[in-house]
Amino acid sequence: MPRPKCCRQIGAMPGKTCFQPEGATPSSCGVVLLTLDEHEAIRLADLEGLYQEQAASRMNISRQTFGRIIEAAHRKVADVLVNGKILKIEGGYVSMKAEKPIRCPRCRRALSPGCGKSKKGVFNRLTPYNLIFVQKAEADVEGQKKTVFIPRRCMHCDNPACATLCPFAANHKFENGAVVIDQEACFGGAKCKTVCPWEIPQRQSGVGVYLKVLPTLVGNGVMYKCDLCNDLLNENKTPACIEACPRKAMSIGPRKEILAKAETLAKMIGGHLYGKEEE
Repeated sequence: MPRPKCCRQIGAMPGKTCFQPEGATPSSCGVVLLTLDEHEAIRLADLEGLYQEQAASRMNISRQTFGRIIEAAHRKVADVLVNGKILKIEGGYVSMKAEKPIRCPRCRRALSPGCGKSKKGVFNRLTPYNLIFVQKAEADVEGQKKTVFIPRRCMHCDNPACATLCPFAANHKFENGAVVIDQEACFGGAKCKTVCPWEIPQRQSGVGVYLKVLPTLVGNGVMYKCDLCNDLLNENKTPACIEACPRKAMSIGPRKEILAKAETLAKMIGGHLYGKEEE
């Protein structure tokens, strides 16, 4: 009976998961798959310059196992460079272990992985206190299971129904792209959540202007969601989630520039660009 494989701990996800020589296609040159643990071994040994014993300890494996992983990784990278193949980074029996807390540059609270106000132990879904979280999901890609990580927050639509249909005129789309709820004017009617395809806005009851105007009403409050750090945008600064992301997986800029960047990436990985036609 073979020994059970030990789960390898990694400290960072790759910023890019596909490297393709100019003009190369999978049918013409072939694809080499580098697993996440092999990528981590290269990062620790070749980029950070750790000895194999140190790197093995970081990955929670034996030095011998690390030696086999790094040898296989080097062989794959050599195959890619010498033979001009496409390199894809995915798969592997791994778990994510942050090497140091990632903190919101605004409030300095640890992102675990939520950002927003300080809640209260809930980071795996949106709440009035947690305005973004990273969802782990399994997707079928050409008949194979693939793990993907999706940031869930307000999409700041071009034509947001939440702002158009707010009965209290408390939700606005600004020229900088941000869709912002005026918490001083919101009555917590939740119309914005009803019309949002992703049900992003979340209600906090027992707070807000309704307590002064209609305090006998039950169930009202204030709706909360990501506002794209509108205050920072007004100062020509970058939203906090983009600054805090350790892999720089998110970006912001003029729509045409971001769209061109997204089209290039989608073409490179054979992906679908969601939002170009849908909204």
